[in-house]
Amino acid sequence: MLVRISAAARQDDALLDLYRWLRQDEDVKRVARVSPGSAEPGSGAMGAVEYINVVCSVLGVVISAYAAWRSARPSAPPVHLTVNATTVVLKDASAEALRAAVARLQEGAGEAEPVQRRADDG
Repeated sequence: MLVRISAAARQDDALLDLYRWLRQDEDVKRVARVSPGSAEPGSGAMGAVEYINVVCSVLGVVISAYAAWRSARPSAPPVHLTVNATTVVLKDASAEALRAAVARLQEGAGEAEPVQRRADDG
């Protein structure tokens, strides 16, 4: 599953900090590939981390790493997590918010797979 993590404009430092946190987390290393997404050439944001791409097999591990990062930075800005066309905004690391985010993003991941059994059921 590909998860794109972004933040509001002017939050490059927080996003870079989260990127580094995810890259150092041992659990994330086991189940995901984390890479920075940079601004398009000519956009005026040379070398900035515009978003983070996370290719993972276990979304819960990435969300847990986010929760640990967020608890160490209570004033961090909200982050947007996108899977396919589904986006959730995490403003905090409450258990309820994290559970809802995982459920919604997993739904979004499932929507990418076509369901074609109805015509063949019989």
